[in-house]
Amino acid sequence: MKKSMHLLLITKPSLQACALSRALSEKTTLTVSTHNLATPLETLPADLTLMLFDLSKISIKEAKIWQYRISTHRNNIKTLLFNVPLSIEPEDILLWPTISGVFYDIDNESTFIKGINAIIGGELWLSRSLCGLLIEHLRHNQPTLVNYPKLTIREREVLEQLRYGASNIDIASILFVSEHTVKAHLYNLFRKINVRNRTQALKWATENIKR
Repeated sequence: MKKSMHLLLITKPSLQACALSRALSEKTTLTVSTHNLATPLETLPADLTLMLFDLSKISIKEAKIWQYRISTHRNNIKTLLFNVPLSIEPEDILLWPTISGVFYDIDNESTFIKGINAIIGGELWLSRSLCGLLIEHLRHNQPTLVNYPKLTIREREVLEQLRYGASNIDIASILFVSEHTVKAHLYNLFRKINVRNRTQALKWATENIKR
């Protein structure tokens, strides 16, 4: 099976972690490596695409450190959480930059692998209610734009989702609009910031959006 992306499994060392890493390698196209949750990385691998965090093993302090690490690389990496308790507050999930997938502690292996493969295919694995909260969060936490063109609120939302690596279908689902509407927003957005494609738009956002 040809490997497509690099996933870093971040958990505490255990037999269960080894089994999960093996299952991901065998049942997806991912290249999987593991890292000890208790030892945050100073820098992240250049080829890293996905980071999968075990929330059953993480402390509040560790979570904050990892969230900061991800925030400095947010244009390149998607954040996934697993073993998430059903009692978790949605706002605590939204603290994770570039959150793209949430797997609860009641999810079975079949659901987990299905979700991972969907994410590999460019989708988000989030509930509709969580998607709604995510967009509200973005609306109330707009970034500051340097060299600011006159983007509409919707265009800013689309640009932020591009930074999260969302596809047109993902953006349409999160914003509750049609894919055609998303394409129209992208056209206007590209014209206003003087770029021709998504890659150039991401580069522009990296250089001009400060938090």
